[in-house]
Amino acid sequence: MSHLITVAVLLLALACYVADLTGPGMVLFFVGAALEIALWLRAVQAPRRAPARLLARIAPRR
Repeated sequence: MSHLITVAVLLLALACYVADLTGPGMVLFFVGAALEIALWLRAVQAPRRAPARLLARIAPRR
């Protein structure tokens, strides 16, 4: 769903460029780029877990 929003924003930016509205086109382009960067950062980041809990699950109990 998030990629569809990014594509829609970038298509609107292209439509602004075609209509010779460079100001709104630049704003929409940078908004689309920021959305795409945020999506990639969220996809690449490892889940945040407490290391102690993770080690407790791996280590066998005595």
